Amino acid sequence: MHFFSWKNIFFYFLLLLVFLFAYSYTFDAKLSFAGDNANYYSLAKGLAEVNTYAANFLPSPRPANHFPPGYPFIMSVAMRLGIDSIFAMKVLNGLLLFISSILLHQITLRLTKNFVLSFVVAALMLLNANLLEYASIMMSEIPFLAFLLLTIYMFIRTKEASFSLRNPYFYLFILSMVALLYVRTIGISIFGAALLILLFNKKFKASAVLFFSVFILMLPWQIRSANLGGNSYMRQVMSVNPYDASKGKMAFGNWVDRAKNNSLRYISKEIPSSFFPSLKTLYKDPTTAKLIPAPMINWILGPILMILIIFGVWSVKDYRWFFLLFFGATLTILFLWPDVWFGIRFVLPTIPLAFLFAVLGLYFLVQLILKSRFNLLGSKNFSFVLLALLFVQVNPIKELHEKAEKEHPKLWRNFIRIAEWAGDNLDEDAVVATRKPAIFYVVSHVKTNVFPYTADRGEFLEKFEESGATHALIEQLGFFQTSKYLAPAVKSEPEKFPVAHSLNATPVQDKNGQKISLREAIWLVEYKPELGYNGPYKDGLRNGDGEYKTKAGVLIQAHWVNDTLHGPGKMTMNDGRIFEGEWVKGKKHGVFYIQTKDQRFESEWVHGVMNQYGYTLDEEGNRIQKVRMR
Repeated sequence: MHFFSWKNIFFYFLLLLVFLFAYSYTFDAKLSFAGDNANYYSLAKGLAEVNTYAANFLPSPRPANHFPPGYPFIMSVAMRLGIDSIFAMKVLNGLLLFISSILLHQITLRLTKNFVLSFVVAALMLLNANLLEYASIMMSEIPFLAFLLLTIYMFIRTKEASFSLRNPYFYLFILSMVALLYVRTIGISIFGAALLILLFNKKFKASAVLFFSVFILMLPWQIRSANLGGNSYMRQVMSVNPYDASKGKMAFGNWVDRAKNNSLRYISKEIPSSFFPSLKTLYKDPTTAKLIPAPMINWILGPILMILIIFGVWSVKDYRWFFLLFFGATLTILFLWPDVWFGIRFVLPTIPLAFLFAVLGLYFLVQLILKSRFNLLGSKNFSFVLLALLFVQVNPIKELHEKAEKEHPKLWRNFIRIAEWAGDNLDEDAVVATRKPAIFYVVSHVKTNVFPYTADRGEFLEKFEESGATHALIEQLGFFQTSKYLAPAVKSEPEKFPVAHSLNATPVQDKNGQKISLREAIWLVEYKPELGYNGPYKDGLRNGDGEYKTKAGVLIQAHWVNDTLHGPGKMTMNDGRIFEGEWVKGKKHGVFYIQTKDQRFESEWVHGVMNQYGYTLDEEGNRIQKVRMR
């Protein structure tokens, strides 16, 4: 079973044909708006161009420690070779998927000694619509899958040599393990499983070499993270809701609820739909935003798949505890992960392995039930039966092809168009605050930042000023932070945030003359800190002595109470006139003195309405003449 034997090469060639067909048919060249793909691209650019692992879309790039640097480093190697287009980065992920299929073929072959079955399992992985979709997105799922399978392959080769320290595969296993951890931190599950297996087998020297090698090689990243404030993933895990600090930290009851919610969701939604992409996973009703329960077929398939995987792992006698520990640790991490994040992406890299063991579990149970001495696994019959799963993949692959051929939804097309406009029209020192800063930067090459996540208007404006933002983007892509934090602040300060550019923002009426909601509208607003209100806030409302300046040049220097002008103040008009008096609940009320270039008047106001008669005053403030006020 040499890796490059002629028989293996023949099956690699067949896998290549399957890959070229499936990948070219489903490849999506469009920029993906899912997850953190633009962040990875930006970080890779930083590594390639300035040798700094930093988010270079920020106005003042700061060292990054949220995303492990493994995947950006892989991308940066290609960028240093002059291959830096988004298209090329997508193709790179596709190549990693093909490499993953070869590794899965080899792992299956070493566990089953069956070439045909190994090819079928690997080919079906290449035809999984979910994996194909992520293979054309700049995300770490496919790179993690490749290094996960490489690490497991190296572990198998190491165990075949009884974990000998003289075996070169042992050191390749360590290096692939370190690479895996640098791609995604959840790789710690396989590290823990391997270390425990070595200890159980009393391979103390090997376990020590593994532990200290990984510890030393990971130490630079850990020291860097500690110097930058600690591991951001741990902070997120310890928060009830990483998006809402007001929810506080996790308590015992929160852990129980989170584990329950995640476990039920993974079993009834993510795992069945990862195996069978034709099972559409819906989480919330698009109209009511209420959670949608999983269909009955998922509740049947989910537990069955889990049982098959367990039996499949148990059937592999020499590796059962290694894989049980690996899957157990991975599921524990996923069950304790913040349940505000859901979807197949977290479990997806383990699906090829889970599928392999589900197949072995099915065989194991059939043999157990039939008590047959016939070597079903050794025959080609069982492998050909598995090919029936191709029919399950046809529609999802066809839908993935159609999705790749379509344009982005109009909301996202408008996002791209306004980002392109910003790139063509804004100054080079502009900074745009948006919910999706990395994606905006990738399209526009304009520096970006996130806006403050606080509903307190005073705190919002203070932090917005500190962020260095010169513009802000109000979109309707469905991110609650925009509607909860940014939009109200902009609406309350129209002078501070005049519209610089907009799309689909012109009011539209239906045939009955009723205004139609501008659901596809998007606004790029400019930030004018000198305009609007500048002064103290209390509980998010204007309170105290402050100033308000309009774009037309009107300046109000007065007192505010609960967001309303109330008390003595002075208003200077753009023509030089000065009004001094009292505001009551936002309106001029009582005596006001009006100073022009050459005259001074006394006027009387009642709830914002000026009396038609007033008086001219001399220099000492005495009344001279009753006049009609204009």
